[in-house]
Amino acid sequence: MLSGSFIWLLACTGAEDTGTGKAETTTFACELGVPTEAGWQPLASTLEMEMGFQGFVLAQLQLKVADDAPSPLTATMVVEPEGTDAVSGSQPLVYVNGGITDPILVFFTSNYISYYLDRSARVAVRVSAENASCAVEGAAILVDEDPCMHTGDEPICPDDSGYISDSGEP
Repeated sequence: MLSGSFIWLLACTGAEDTGTGKAETTTFACELGVPTEAGWQPLASTLEMEMGFQGFVLAQLQLKVADDAPSPLTATMVVEPEGTDAVSGSQPLVYVNGGITDPILVFFTSNYISYYLDRSARVAVRVSAENASCAVEGAAILVDEDPCMHTGDEPICPDDSGYISDSGEP
């Protein structure tokens, strides 16, 4: 059964009344995935959680969209880990380049990353611009296979002892 947040996300069209009393909405195709070093990949059985440089926990999603998808888009997303509250958010100005969106960042609450690990989660993303949108959902197990903190530049990774130095020196 879909939770209320999933029903809301997937049902919302984002269409506005055009003054005729009826909104016109078009949908375009999209596929849920994740950004990787090799480029966009479909969402597999796992979703990598990351620790940001200030200690926040996030996951990155990305969509492959139809050629007729507008740009920029506004993204609304929900991640619902099993046994805990759903995490949701929105991200404006998601640009499309070559049929792939910018990464869509889902920020989790201030719980430790270990709180979410190994939980199955339902994931839903809806992107829209004016009167066009797409909505897609999937499922994955939340994992942390990358021990590094991500700063936007080079990641900061622990040494063999597990110690993380932000200076690059152990």
